[in-house]
Amino acid sequence: MIKKLTTPTKKINLEEIQEGQDEPTTSSDRRLLACFEALNVHFHFLAEPDLGKLHTKAKFQKLFDIGVLSLHSAGKMKSKEFGELFKDGAPVHVETADFVIAMKKDLRSEYRKKLIECAEINKWELMVPAPFAHHMMFKVCNKAVTGTTEVTEEDPFDLSGL
Repeated sequence: MIKKLTTPTKKINLEEIQEGQDEPTTSSDRRLLACFEALNVHFHFLAEPDLGKLHTKAKFQKLFDIGVLSLHSAGKMKSKEFGELFKDGAPVHVETADFVIAMKKDLRSEYRKKLIECAEINKWELMVPAPFAHHMMFKVCNKAVTGTTEVTEEDPFDLSGL
């Protein structure tokens, strides 16, 4: 397996690619890197409405090894049901509002505080330092997660009043 992963792969010369001049193909032009295929790594890109309903299916409970949440999906952290999707010890990267230009600096720090409050609902630990300055990283701690919390329709990250 190690020999397979260390073998050089075919190189792509980006200058040879003519952008916008080729007809779309019916075959899949994109493939996972060989190392991901060899390690049996799967990526699941989720958005609404799937993200909001995922916790209702038993097969997804404690399934995910890692999570990456955007500004839009970070509001799901306020629900214990959402926290139960991750395996114990899973890292969850959460995008911050640090580069949202329309947001004032004091509101950016307030957004980080709200993320920490939502993580506390699920008893996630804040990992310091985070690997990227524009993300916060939490460690999922749900060995014995039981019970649920009521999720309200109010969005804690609603920025419409700015």
